[in-house]
Amino acid sequence: MSMKLKHIPLFTLLMICQPLSAAHLSDSGEGEVLVFPYYTVNNDLATLIKINNNRDEAKAIKVNFLEGNNMEMTLSYNVYLGPHDSWEVALVATTATINGVIGEPSVLHVTPDTSCAPYLNKAGQEFLPFGLSNFPSDSAIMDRVTQGMVQVFEMGELPQDVAAWVDYTNSGVPANCGAFVSEWNDGEWNATELTPATGGLSGTASIIGVSEGSSITYNADAINNFYPPTTVIHTEPGNFLPNLNSAAPHSVVYSDGQIYESNWETGADAISALFMSQSISNDFILGSFIAAKTEWVVSFPTKGFYVNDQAPKAPFQSVYQEAEGACVNFGRIRNFPTSFGGGYGAVIGDNNNGQVCTPPPRPEIKTMCWAANVMFFYNCEPGNTKEEGAQILGAYNNQYGIRVKPYETGKSTIDFSTMVDYASTALKDADEQYTYHGFPVTGFAISKFTNSGAQPGLLAQYANVRKHNLGKHIVEEASE
Repeated sequence: MSMKLKHIPLFTLLMICQPLSAAHLSDSGEGEVLVFPYYTVNNDLATLIKINNNRDEAKAIKVNFLEGNNMEMTLSYNVYLGPHDSWEVALVATTATINGVIGEPSVLHVTPDTSCAPYLNKAGQEFLPFGLSNFPSDSAIMDRVTQGMVQVFEMGELPQDVAAWVDYTNSGVPANCGAFVSEWNDGEWNATELTPATGGLSGTASIIGVSEGSSITYNADAINNFYPPTTVIHTEPGNFLPNLNSAAPHSVVYSDGQIYESNWETGADAISALFMSQSISNDFILGSFIAAKTEWVVSFPTKGFYVNDQAPKAPFQSVYQEAEGACVNFGRIRNFPTSFGGGYGAVIGDNNNGQVCTPPPRPEIKTMCWAANVMFFYNCEPGNTKEEGAQILGAYNNQYGIRVKPYETGKSTIDFSTMVDYASTALKDADEQYTYHGFPVTGFAISKFTNSGAQPGLLAQYANVRKHNLGKHIVEEASE
């Protein structure tokens, strides 16, 4: 059954949708599943991840790290959190010591957290290369893991006797973490011992500039009503399930005062529907005096489920190839000539210094080819040319710049409706009632500043982050 309600208050929407067994994005930031659109250890950066259990019940959690090219799993483990407990980890740059990739850039996962995480080397666990398929044997591959996404799943609530294992003792450690190891050593743990997930997880990621003293923090996207009713997916540490395709094939999306409820063929489609967006809008700031730079993170959290077969599946347009990725094509917005995606801003002058600005690409240029993409802004002023790039996040595949000449600050928009075959690649639900246009995207803008007028010896680095504004385009099909 599908329904659409127009122009009703938000609290009414929440009351109506509360009993629906359909996945939806959480307004409160709490849910059963958390999606972190980006982590990085490039450019002397570290990423800190914090996961909170905000409920009175103990929970089993799966933490999955996915590299940035094609969402291949690079580390997966279980954490068992007590009521109102949290899990904190740091991702830092390292050099791989694993056979086959020795000496390549990689990621070290470290944590001082005492929460129960069976088999995890808390002192330092390298990201693993074994999930990186479809790569040439003579090429370096671990640079792929230096940036990516994190996805966190509540697998269920612990029964009372098991919950006692994660109760903290007077010494500040859980009562019996070893019991979790024993359970898994004895074979497959009976999943029926857990009760279904009830949500209440929230998370933050902080990207820290270690040498420059800068930091930005963003909140993870949270999904509620993720699983089919009464379903428990409790897998052993190292098992990559659950993933976003484990969702119930039902979704609810709020857009422009309306509710769109859809049935789908797969769980991945249901989650994609939550993130489907026709446009991405956000701010940019550039400037020579404060050395301002801006980059946008644009991530596709479900992309891997659509681009790895012999033919791509809607809404994506191409299959993944190791050297090229799986690219999204779109053209310029003609009525906003100041940037590739359109922009407004404050004029900084006529740029009469003789510098030639690289023109923006033609519409057929391929962009955003990876699962996690970083795009930088430039305006041809010294320090902000396309050749220099922004280099805030140090993305190794930072392949695309957005020109905003002659603007220094403003807003820019990427509109997917200008791409070729836009209508034919839309995502249509199983009942053919609603069509969701665009792509499943999430992310944020990050800007960095330096106060060049600071007194000698004083560090004056600043950074901020802004979540993207995502414009939706959902069309109700004509009734027969």
